Amino acid sequence: MEKILGLLRQFPFVRNPYSPHSFVRLDAFQKQFTIVCSGVMNMPDKAPGIGYRQTTSEYIVGYCSLIEDAIRLCTSRFYDLYAYPKIETAASFEPRMIEIYYTGAHAYPLGAPLSSISAERVLKGFIGEHEVIWYRPSAVVDEISALAEWMENFHHQVCEQMTSGDVDVARDARREARELNDFFISLKWRPFVLKALNQTGATCSAGPRPAFGGD
Repeated sequence: MEKILGLLRQFPFVRNPYSPHSFVRLDAFQKQFTIVCSGVMNMPDKAPGIGYRQTTSEYIVGYCSLIEDAIRLCTSRFYDLYAYPKIETAASFEPRMIEIYYTGAHAYPLGAPLSSISAERVLKGFIGEHEVIWYRPSAVVDEISALAEWMENFHHQVCEQMTSGDVDVARDARREARELNDFFISLKWRPFVLKALNQTGATCSAGPRPAFGGD
């Protein structure tokens, strides 16, 4: 019992502002948001005289307890985003995108499927010339309108595929289900994201239209 009490003293429970009437251990709270930077890695080709080859790559910028803190961290370390950890000699990294994920008590394992840890992308932004430009969520009425339009188009698409005997209906349905899941996640986090963007005075761009069906 004394060992348990000692552990509780070391990691006390705090109220989680993103989940009403719930508490979380302090160590988990401090890492519940994971910031991931992705971009293009320019690497020298192994064959001499060939030049460089490009690959996509990503790394973890850090962890934060609040969305506001994650935004401020990216702002304060903007030029450090180019410093890819443990980069190979003569290679260079060009950051393109910043994403903030809610991972709860789980840290985002680099390269692992986010679905395996129930990670939810809360906010994303692109790397501007001198700052991160965050995608501000669209008005709910616009997003609902886009969803209604997508549902109608998808219904017609499925009917056509079934009539023609297309065997890829299941594959398309899985893809669209992922898009829908991302859409509902964005609605869930929308008020918290807007509050964080307003409080931090972050530079924003109008959020992209929901990409249902790859549009």
